[in-house]
Amino acid sequence: MLALRANRTVAADELIDGLWAEHPPASAAKNLQSYVSELRKALASDGAGASIVTRGRGYELRVAEEAVDALRFEELVEEAARQPAGAGANGLAGAALELWRGAPLADVASEPFAAPEIGRLEELHMRAIELTIDAELAAGRPAEVVARLEALIAEEPLRERLHAQRMLALYRDGRQSEALEAYHEARAALIEIGVEPGPELKRLQEQI
Repeated sequence: MLALRANRTVAADELIDGLWAEHPPASAAKNLQSYVSELRKALASDGAGASIVTRGRGYELRVAEEAVDALRFEELVEEAARQPAGAGANGLAGAALELWRGAPLADVASEPFAAPEIGRLEELHMRAIELTIDAELAAGRPAEVVARLEALIAEEPLRERLHAQRMLALYRDGRQSEALEAYHEARAALIEIGVEPGPELKRLQEQI
């Protein structure tokens, strides 16, 4: 929890909630102090220059942000999103994806604090993938991303951005009828949960 908010103060109450949710033990505050003490010892012996400081009723992990993969990953994805869909965005998003090494927070996934953070990081991961695909489309390589998009859609059938990218890739590859069929497939998937395609998909269908 401290690493995910490196160089920012995290309140003791928030740390207790993240560790025990609605069922903290009576000794939660003392337990937390003990955990922080043990972490300080571990960091001191590590030699990496990180430390934990007390800030009022909270704690702050002081560490170079590039030392925390999750923070560097988030920074690269956000920077890529600000770039035009070209080599710059592709390079930044690609660098972000190189930091991704499987399920995030896998060793603490059952802790109360983890689920929202895992969801946030997985959403950023999908955004990074979409940005690399945007860059490939902008570079004129639609045929190269169609199969990749189909595999992604099989895993995320309700993600409209992936459907839109697939439609565009098929159209730019000279496969107009398949692009229109891709819209109907997207609509069928969305109707199953009671929603119609959003404005982006509808507009793209009309343009095709």
